[in-house]
Amino acid sequence: MGNVKLSPEQVRKVESAVRETEKKTSAEIAGAVIRESNDYARYELLGAIIVGLIFFTGLTVFTPSLEAWMQTLTWTYSPWLLVAAIGFSTFLVIAITYFAANLAPIDRWIVPRRVMAEQVRRRALRQFLEGGVHRTRERNGLLIFVSLLERRIEIVTDIGIADRMPTSTWEVVIRELGDGLRRSDLGDALARAIVHCGDILAGHFPPRPDDTNELSNEVQILGDQS
Repeated sequence: MGNVKLSPEQVRKVESAVRETEKKTSAEIAGAVIRESNDYARYELLGAIIVGLIFFTGLTVFTPSLEAWMQTLTWTYSPWLLVAAIGFSTFLVIAITYFAANLAPIDRWIVPRRVMAEQVRRRALRQFLEGGVHRTRERNGLLIFVSLLERRIEIVTDIGIADRMPTSTWEVVIRELGDGLRRSDLGDALARAIVHCGDILAGHFPPRPDDTNELSNEVQILGDQS
């Protein structure tokens, strides 16, 4: 997958959604997008090794035929040529499979969904802390976290929100945001999710006369290993 990119228009759309939404509530909403929450290298390597073993096993079945074919290619055939050919071709298959596993569709097929869900949740909680979403005056910060490779969305709320609303409150927002990401651009989908979250929060956290903007309105584009 390529790097996460938002056009200037998309950035302005998200910032405007946050700014207008926070006029209706004292809660603070932050957004973050990352290409992938983990590099999943161990699973890619394991998958490549498994494919290599399957390939190697297949070669051993056809060893007599392969050996007969190789004998026609050289005047001075040696069994070591067969061993070298099998070893090199197996290594090549493992290498090609490993690099192919970096493609998003293959990564999603190789890595267990449970593992992806866990990694996205961990990365979202990390961003919640590093982004200062937990440091609002009323402890009413909310983070919308989108991880593109895994196609997963996490909504992390501070204790002030969590005490009043169960996690199931955000299931509709997550589902709608996921649907929006599949059929439209990231900026539009994220802006709509922000507005929806604001509508939910407004009933529990109405705006205060002395309310100030405690978090940046800008969506955070995160590096994979940042």
